[in-house]
Amino acid sequence: MKPKKLEKFIREDVSKMDPYLSVPSLWDLEGDFLKLNAGENPYGFSPKISKALADFKYYNYYPDPEYKSLRQDLADYAGVKMKEITVGTGSDELLDLFLRLILNDGDKVINCPPTFGMYTTLIKLNKGIVLSVPRKSDFSLDIKTIKSKIDQRVKLIIICNPNNPTGTASEEKQIIELLNTGKLVLVDEAYFEFCGKTVASLINKCQNLIITRTFSKWAGIAGLRLGYSISSSFFVNQLLKIKPPYNVNLAAEIAAKAALEDLSKTKYVLEEIIRERGRVYKELKKIPYLTVYPSSANFLYLKVNKNFEQLKNYLAKNKIIVRLLENAIRLTIGTKQQNNKVIKIFKGFEYRKYAFLDRDGTLIFEPQDTFQIDSIEKLKILDGVIKGLKELVRQGYEPIMVTKQDGLGTGSFPKADFEAPQNKMLKIFKENRIKFKKIYICTKPKTTLVKKILKENQIDKNNSFVCGDRTTDKLFAKNIGVKFIPMQTNGNFLKALVQGEIIL
Repeated sequence: MKPKKLEKFIREDVSKMDPYLSVPSLWDLEGDFLKLNAGENPYGFSPKISKALADFKYYNYYPDPEYKSLRQDLADYAGVKMKEITVGTGSDELLDLFLRLILNDGDKVINCPPTFGMYTTLIKLNKGIVLSVPRKSDFSLDIKTIKSKIDQRVKLIIICNPNNPTGTASEEKQIIELLNTGKLVLVDEAYFEFCGKTVASLINKCQNLIITRTFSKWAGIAGLRLGYSISSSFFVNQLLKIKPPYNVNLAAEIAAKAALEDLSKTKYVLEEIIRERGRVYKELKKIPYLTVYPSSANFLYLKVNKNFEQLKNYLAKNKIIVRLLENAIRLTIGTKQQNNKVIKIFKGFEYRKYAFLDRDGTLIFEPQDTFQIDSIEKLKILDGVIKGLKELVRQGYEPIMVTKQDGLGTGSFPKADFEAPQNKMLKIFKENRIKFKKIYICTKPKTTLVKKILKENQIDKNNSFVCGDRTTDKLFAKNIGVKFIPMQTNGNFLKALVQGEIIL
């Protein structure tokens, strides 16, 4: 049967749904990539988990369908009662089960984007209507608007706290204000361990509160898929009606119990990630093209203010894999070594390519008798200069003119005699849309005058260069740490750039 004929068997709404797009997995990547796109724990899991999994002998049996032992351990960890705990194959399954449990066709769920994209997919899959209430500019909840959107068809309000992908933490009083509306409020605390803030203490007071959590992030067992929920025992009993009897596999159960027995190791890892989060935040905030938001999770939300496509390609070229959003990036916090590489690469993107260019004999004709261009009549732009400069600008270079003018300002070489041809030359360049970032008149090979621009700007020393026709130009290049492109006095500028492999 052809696919077209098979469509009649599919729910019409599902057929029209857009799929949830997951990030590339480890097995999608080739080579030595730094995978920081999924909020995974870079330190892996506790050695006690490996031992517990290896020592267990009964994988040929089904698990306890009620997971009583695991639920008790989770209750002790969360500070609640076992009868308030449900376990699932990741928190995604629990979100799906809750929505399946409560939604009738056409019921509404309030969602607060930007947030975890799976909420929308699961709401639609369970025949709910997504009612989006965007967050404020600082990504905090717009409580007033949320409350104004509530009507009889609204069944649930979903709050990710801390929020994915922004890392924003909502205040308990905001959650209480939403609970006071009488609607169900599901708080996704997937990143709870990275901020320590929870509303679990409200479970007994607020029967309309549901909390979901996961072991994927803090415990480092994302591949084993284990999540749990905290809710009133009423909801737990209802979920037991609809969940598969053995929805959590034995390996995941054993790993979770081992993780809960090794919280001292986990505490050290969490403290290290939180410490690194603060350090990376401070370093990336120094970069002008990024707006970095404070985070209470194990990632940072980076708004890219310009050149997003170029940055995306640059990160891929440097084998840094991040979660790509709309003109923004979610960056998982890695190990100290990994973070050092990330910081360096992000700063490297802002590094500027400079072309330090000699003037006389390189850009304009230099008389070999007086060695001075002291009148407009003597001004001659050398062959290949206009085309060469245009190509440098096109390739992202910022031209800087560095020229040595012996005797300037003396009786033999008045300043006015220098300025007339200089201004004429700059006018010609301007007419050709060529602008020099700076013009320095200095005694090469000394770098005194250019030190400020080198200090205030990130210079890409691998690609910046000096082009000139004298030994002093070569020494100047050495002093500032960039390559030297030699040129024959009064030669062809473009040809020199091609020979120097600056222009291919």
